[in-house]
Amino acid sequence: MAYKPKNEKERIYHRLRIAKGHLEKVMRMVEDHEYCIDVLNQSLAVQNALKEADSLILDFGKPS
Repeated sequence: MAYKPKNEKERIYHRLRIAKGHLEKVMRMVEDHEYCIDVLNQSLAVQNALKEADSLILDFGKPS
């Protein structure tokens, strides 16, 4: 069963943890001298997760 964050703060932390996991993978891939296109694809995943977190942060910060 998939994890379902309960509120805005949990949703933001969830996205940031996803970005952190992708970034750790990028670092391992660089250390292991993996194929550059694969590293770049993983890097895009980091960027997308951070964009989603940014969007949630902006939405969370809006007045009700």
